[in-house]
Amino acid sequence: MKKKPLVFLFFLVVSLFFSLKVFSEEIDMKISFPGEPEIAVHFETIAHQGKGRYLLTLSDGSQWLLRDRNPDEIFVQIESEWQTGDEIRIAARKEKERPGKYILKNVRNSRVCLTDLEVFWADSSRVNFLEKVDEHGYALCTRGGLQWAMGLWGSFTARGWTAGDRIIINKSRYSSEEDYLLINVDKRTNVWASLITWR
Repeated sequence: MKKKPLVFLFFLVVSLFFSLKVFSEEIDMKISFPGEPEIAVHFETIAHQGKGRYLLTLSDGSQWLLRDRNPDEIFVQIESEWQTGDEIRIAARKEKERPGKYILKNVRNSRVCLTDLEVFWADSSRVNFLEKVDEHGYALCTRGGLQWAMGLWGSFTARGWTAGDRIIINKSRYSSEEDYLLINVDKRTNVWASLITWR
């Protein structure tokens, strides 16, 4: 009869451990390619849009809405610690206890913030448009004639992309020199792709 309370206590301790782990979700991304990549994106500005709304602008013209429990504190941190020209890596994430579909990481100081992608561009002349996509989603071409190859899983996503879609290109966490994260702003999806032609 004494085993039942011990079993109950064990499950209670395990449940508490996992709930604490969930409620202390660590936000970070590992950078596996340490140098500046062939295609890099840099921090430009952060602006207060009113009532806890802050927009980061990157060098490709994309804008990112700051998302966190304490956006005012994160804004102050970014304003004081990030510098124009800092390289930024982007990673998609699943929203759990904290909001934000993307992590932005400052390579120089390793600071991260949670964001959502804004659909409006700060400067539309800097948009990377999708020029062509293979009907099966295995290959595509972006502005400037850059050609990309996707694997099997990525092809399922990319086959729904169309010419004219806006694409964000970022080195993200990938270690191989030719591997990048492609984010389709208009379709709200992303794929891992390999650059097969260089500038």
